[in-house]
Amino acid sequence: MTSTHFQFGYVELGQHQGSDEILARRRRLVETLWSVRIPQPQDFLVLPDGRSDLIIRFKLNPTSKPPNSIRKIEPVIVGPSTFALNVPIDADDGFLGVRLKPEQAKILKQPSDLVDTLISGQEARELLPVLNALPDEACDFEALLTLFRLLLNQMPESEVNPETARAVDLIHLSGGRISVSELSHTLGVGERQLHRLFLRHVGLSTKVYADVIRFQRAVRLCRKGVSIGQCAFEAGYSDQAHMSRAFRKHGGFTPARMPDFSLGSIPTG
Repeated sequence: MTSTHFQFGYVELGQHQGSDEILARRRRLVETLWSVRIPQPQDFLVLPDGRSDLIIRFKLNPTSKPPNSIRKIEPVIVGPSTFALNVPIDADDGFLGVRLKPEQAKILKQPSDLVDTLISGQEARELLPVLNALPDEACDFEALLTLFRLLLNQMPESEVNPETARAVDLIHLSGGRISVSELSHTLGVGERQLHRLFLRHVGLSTKVYADVIRFQRAVRLCRKGVSIGQCAFEAGYSDQAHMSRAFRKHGGFTPARMPDFSLGSIPTG
């Protein structure tokens, strides 16, 4: 069993790799299909997005014949993320994965137990038995991608809870600014019931998920050159100090001193 705290980001595959077809078939389950391959050792600061991921980590072998055969294939499941983490990636590391829709984290059984946590290897296979079909090696990336497509088609899919899905949509539409009481009133669902639904289906509480989405929106505004005071106002924080506390909590930095980072994706070079 291997458990640690870790998080990866998201880079969409192009149409030539069939991502549109896969996403169309599994649109209730999958938000994004992504792939990252790193030729040089790099560290990435990846910010939280509240989602869960199913990942295949592997090593490229550039000296093999044919070149770039795949070895050391390992399944990884990443629970919902709430804080930033530095991700060290070695040379020739590769990742292939899917970002699950927030309300589909329930396929991980108890997603609230996996918050900001990574599990890999046999523990990941036990959580999602479909991963037992993964080989240790593949002749190349395309062969691994073909196998991943087959696994994706076999992945379980939980019944979508309409209140949870609608609440997720409203949180995103508001940029995380909607309050739990407003959500409860709009949906006609009690706050305690909504809290339980979010923990069961998303893994995070309603408030924490909204906080992460609001933080993301504020970061994007700041990166666009909007003043700190205007960012705080647009993102719905009470003042700059309130926003600074959120930045330190979720990102580990202040709005005035944002480092280079990946917001929802690991850049490929």
